[in-house]
Amino acid sequence: MSAKPKPSLPMEARLAYQVDEAATAIGVSRSTIYELVGRGELELGKIAGRSVIPTRSLKAYFERHYEPVKPAA
Repeated sequence: MSAKPKPSLPMEARLAYQVDEAATAIGVSRSTIYELVGRGELELGKIAGRSVIPTRSLKAYFERHYEPVKPAA
């Protein structure tokens, strides 16, 4: 018997992401998430023994580094 997939909440409804979920959300690797934490660009905390990235921290990082690409003319 296979496990049921976890229900997915919209980003606005989530308080935090596990490291692998945060990496997937912004399209980077787990090691990049830990590098960003080490540089102080993302917050990392613990909830019930699990490492989590607060959604507000992930959104703030994305907003600081997002660069829209202009379509070719």
